[in-house]
Amino acid sequence: MTSKTFLIDTSVLLYDKQSIHSFAENHVVLPMVVLDELDRFKEKPGILGESARYINRFLDALRDRGRLDIGVQLDSGQTVRILTREGFQGLEDLDLDLERGDNKIIASAVLLKEQGARVHVVTKDINLRVKCDALGIAAEDYYADHIDTWTEEEEAGLIQISVTNDNIDDLHKGDLVQMEDSRLFNNCFLVCKGEGSSSCLALWKDGCARKITMTKPNDIQARNKEQRFALHALNCPDIPLVCLTGIAGSGKTFLTLMTAIEALNSRKFERIVVTRSMEPVGRDI
Repeated sequence: MTSKTFLIDTSVLLYDKQSIHSFAENHVVLPMVVLDELDRFKEKPGILGESARYINRFLDALRDRGRLDIGVQLDSGQTVRILTREGFQGLEDLDLDLERGDNKIIASAVLLKEQGARVHVVTKDINLRVKCDALGIAAEDYYADHIDTWTEEEEAGLIQISVTNDNIDDLHKGDLVQMEDSRLFNNCFLVCKGEGSSSCLALWKDGCARKITMTKPNDIQARNKEQRFALHALNCPDIPLVCLTGIAGSGKTFLTLMTAIEALNSRKFERIVVTRSMEPVGRDI
């Protein structure tokens, strides 16, 4: 199989620091502008700074194994190479402002393609992917952290499963019901469907399903099964971290705040800490 050359954008490295290890048997190229941008993020708090520092330390360790401008091979068969600014010479006819970081990424890809490499730009930046497509450069999002075999509901932690009516009865009585299904994982929510119209909402853990409890923080009533699952997770002491996703207006923030206020009033917690979203990764923000 012919190896490919993956030109990795800063947005991917900051999104997942392990992404630099995800291209076994292929070539990873980092333009110099990516190192400049990582340098801007290394002092930032949180995951962005951690990712930038990790990549910097990893590249520094590779210097003991060879010259990065030539390419250093890893045990996985992957090579890592730094593309220097010398590569931008002769590309002024691209009608790109080469003072901009994303355009330097594109210029690097064009150069590698002209040298005969099978280039793929990997970036979380939508506009950069559009620009690459317009110039005939293959570009793609980073999906190594996705599980392709899951359906949309399974990825959200919600799985529909068929059971017997006896199982439905046992769940409603509060009994644990043993289940085996390769899709199930601890703390995933189940829509258990029996024969006819019988059903039950449950949580799967340690090989058994159990009916979820009804919680109404500050007398808030869940409007659908997704909100019922969210309220159960937010109030379950065995689930220390809950990540809610959904469209705007689906109740994520409201349910979280109502649950937090009730926990504060009942002295389960001492305070509520609200933080802003992680700074987006991009150049034109």
